[in-house]
Amino acid sequence: MVPKAISLTLVNHSKENLQRELLQELYKPEVLDELLKESDFVVSRRKEVQAMVAALNKAEEYVSFLLLFIFLPFLRVEFHIYLNARLVPARSTGLSMSCETRC
Repeated sequence: MVPKAISLTLVNHSKENLQRELLQELYKPEVLDELLKESDFVVSRRKEVQAMVAALNKAEEYVSFLLLFIFLPFLRVEFHIYLNARLVPARSTGLSMSCETRC
């Protein structure tokens, strides 16, 4: 039992010391700036993506405008024409019969 306890203590002590030394090396100011620097590829890709997002937002504005002011009024008119074509002949002429009358 004693050798296992001694080994565990030595391993834990070594682990803590190693972790402390690695963190000290990692967080040095001159190394930290180099680690946080973005690559040129990432910078150029971010600019491309920002331009794409701006273009998509502009396209969304155009589509919303078209939908609101062009297509919806047209669809409302077409829907009213469709409803009138279905309902008016049955009411006004009296010649067309509903399914209940024919069946």
